[in-house]
Amino acid sequence: MWYALLMPAVHVYTRHRKTCSRKSDRAWKSCPCPKWLLWHYHGKMFRQSASTRDWNVAAKMARNVEQDYERHQTREPKAALDNGPTLEGAVIST
Repeated sequence: MWYALLMPAVHVYTRHRKTCSRKSDRAWKSCPCPKWLLWHYHGKMFRQSASTRDWNVAAKMARNVEQDYERHQTREPKAALDNGPTLEGAVIST
């Protein structure tokens, strides 16, 4: 479908501290420096802190951002959280 061309690819990168020995390599995964997300959408650049120092956690956040864009493009509702019993469920079960 045409909307597939509009889906941004979200990239994880590292914003190294001044004291980090790997500060020249934004793709270095193993240092304890903060991880960030980067993507472009409709010609605009977006950067967002991943609020983590773990590359794998940041990568999961990146996939979540991509899925949010995909749901928006296809108009799919977000998956509902299971927060326990609902009023509707209580009425139906009686």
